[in-house]
Formats: sequence, structure tokens, C-alpha cells
Amino acid sequence: MKIYIRRITVLGVLCILLFFKNACASYWTERAINSSLAMEEALKEAAIRDAFLKAQVDFLKEEIIKEDRFFRAIIKLDPYLSMGIKYNDNILQTPANQESDLISTIRAGVLLTLGGKFDVDLLEQIKFTPTLSLDLGTTMIYYKDHPQYNLKAFSSYGGVGENFLGGLLGGFVPDINFAYNLGKNKNKLKFRYSLAPDIVGLSSVVVGGTGQLGTITNNAELSWEQVFNRLGYRVGLKGRSLQYESAYEASNYQDIMLALTGFTKIASKTRIFAEADFGMGQYPQALSNSSDSTYYKAWIGTEGRLTNKITGTPKVGYSGRMYKSGESISGIVVSLDLLYKKSEKLSFGLNLSRESDQGDYASQGADEITRAGLRGNYAFNSRFSATLGILDFTYEDYEGGLKSSTYNSFIGLKYMFAKWFDLYLDIRHMEKHTNDPLVGYMNNVVSLTANAKF
Repeated sequence: MKIYIRRITVLGVLCILLFFKNACASYWTERAINSSLAMEEALKEAAIRDAFLKAQVDFLKEEIIKEDRFFRAIIKLDPYLSMGIKYNDNILQTPANQESDLISTIRAGVLLTLGGKFDVDLLEQIKFTPTLSLDLGTTMIYYKDHPQYNLKAFSSYGGVGENFLGGLLGGFVPDINFAYNLGKNKNKLKFRYSLAPDIVGLSSVVVGGTGQLGTITNNAELSWEQVFNRLGYRVGLKGRSLQYESAYEASNYQDIMLALTGFTKIASKTRIFAEADFGMGQYPQALSNSSDSTYYKAWIGTEGRLTNKITGTPKVGYSGRMYKSGESISGIVVSLDLLYKKSEKLSFGLNLSRESDQGDYASQGADEITRAGLRGNYAFNSRFSATLGILDFTYEDYEGGLKSSTYNSFIGLKYMFAKWFDLYLDIRHMEKHTNDPLVGYMNNVVSLTANAKF
């Protein structure tokens, strides 16, 4: 009897286990089915959202084409006033019979910025940003003990008053920028034009051809860049003209250069490149074309971020220049341009270069030029900052026989009382040593300038 009771008990337990098994299986099956249905619903909703987004994008395309709704115009008008006083212990930059003076400068004008931005991230990352900046102002310079230089310094471009732009408010300084990016920066078209007047009197007065001349420098650059994954190329066309006042127009210089560059990205912000430059230089007002030339430069180097704290462009190459006179010059060229950012407050800049280049004056011809510069910047706080020119050295070996070494060191202190007003103190020492006793000089200049933007 006991045996039957045990068998019935075991059978009951098995029945109970079988019941729970079937119940669990039904639960998990139902849950799986519900999960599958939920997934299907989610996929349907995602498909609906994608279709809706596509419809929105198509609508935006039509709206952009019809109304240019994504183009934002930029118009800024910024009046400014700058007043300064400067002590120069050698205004003529002569080796002997040095003359000093206290010079007052006033510049007033308006900075006009016209531009726009076409930026539609939904449509293949199209970016189009043209800008035009015009600096319209006039500069007045007064010498306390040498009033005979006031009129010369007051002219529009430091004595280049004969230029057809010279009569517009005493100064017209355009800076035009045009940029077009397409496809997440894989295609870039850029154009820039700038005009830079060097107003005589801000540094020195020219007597007998020594010192700095009043000049106008025109710069124009057009480039196209395309990137394929890590590889890319860039084509650039650069033009530069240097115009002196009429008494020195024989030294007017024009230069145009074609640059072809191929590169590969070894990191997100670092490139290795090879570049070939071809150009020609002319002195259009010179008595002879013997100093006109054609030239080439071949470079290899790296550009971008070199370490976590260092960015720049170290490169090395070879250059040659052939003159109409039949002479030629060639040699190794080196360029090192680095920025070391130690912290948010402290940074250093280093520039080293050696090249064969064209002289500033038609009578001197080609130069072997070596340059070295080391500068530091430190921000004490958001208002007070300092710039230190530790070393600025240039050695020039002219084809005409002149050899010169120029040293320049300075310290600049800037304090911002407000966003629209600041004071700048500049103290600098300059030396030029040459094998011509009539050209070298020593010069110390201390200036204090107040700048206001309204």
C-alpha cells in the first residue's frame, strides 16, 4: 500500500513540474512575440521618421533654391580713433649726425565689413562665406622739431599720393575674403585680396634713399583644394606688387607665382606635403629689364599639429632664379615656422628661414637672405598682456655687393580698459650693420598709443 502511495506522489510532482514548464514556455513565447511586434512597430516608426525627414530635406532644397533662406547677410560699421605719441632718437636712421624728435600720430576712420554666410549642414555640408572689409581712414603725423616732414607724412600712403586711390579720405585699405567649402571641407575654394600701405613717419623719414620708404603692397591669392580620404592636392595662384613713391618708382616690383601642392594626412590635423612653385618677377619702371627674372622652388615638409602643444610648418627645399641678364642664383631653402602653446596664458613663436630671393631695390638684384625670430606672448589676465620680441635677425647678401645684418628687439604691453578702449606701450631697439658706412644705423623708439572702437 505504501508503494502505491509513493508512486502516486511522484506522479503528482511530475505533473506539477510539467504544468509549470508549459506555463513558463507559454510566458516566454508570448513575451518574445510581443517583443518582435514592438520591434516591428519601432522599425515602422523609424521608416516613417526617415521618410518625413527626407520630405523635409526635399522641401528645404526647394526653399533654398527659391528664396535663399539660409543666406545670412553681415553688415558692420565700426568707427575707430587711434592717437599716439612716439619718441624716436634717430628719425633719419643714419649712422652719424642723428636727429631725434617727438612725433604725434592721429588716425581716424571707419571699418566697413560686408559679407554673408551660406551654411546648410543638411545638404552635404555646403558652406559659402564671402566677406569684404574696407578700412577708410586718414592718418595725420606731426613732428615737433622737424615740421618739414609733416606734409610728406600726411599724404595718403606715406608719400604715395600720386596713386589713384590716394585721395579717398586720406587712406583706403581694402581686405577682401572669399571662401567656399563643399562636402565636409573636402573641397575648398578661397580668394583673398589685401592692400597694405606703409605710412612713412610711423617708423622713419626717408632722406637720400636710406631708411624705410612709403610703399603700397598689393597681395592677391586664389587657391583650390580637394581631399580624397587621406590624400589631396591644392592649386594656388599668388600675386604681389610693391609700389614706391614717384621718386623711387624704378624699384616698383611685381611678382606672380603658381603653386602646386600634393599632401597626405597622417593625423586628423597633420599633413605631409610636397610643393612646386613657379613664378616671375619684374621691375616695370626700371631703366633696364636685366633684373627681371623667372624662378622656381621645390618644397617638402609637414604642416599642422606636430605635438599636443606645437603647431607649425617646417619645410626644406631647393630654389633657383634666372635673370634676363643671363645670370642665375640657386641654393637650398629652409623654412621653420612654429608656435608653442605652453598654456592658455603663455606661448612662443619661432621663425627660421634661409632662401635665395629678390632684392627690394632694382639696383641690388638678388639676395641670399637668412632670417631668425623668437617671440613670446603672456596674458597676465583678461585685460593685461605682454609681447616680447626676444630676437628678430635678418642677414642679407645682395648681388650688388651690399651685405647687411639687422637686429630688432622689442617689448609691447597692452591694457584693455574696456572692450572698446585699450592702451599700447611699445619699446624697441633696432640696429643695422653693413659694409657700406652710409647705410648702417642704430635706432630706439618708444611709443604710447590709445585705441578706441565705437
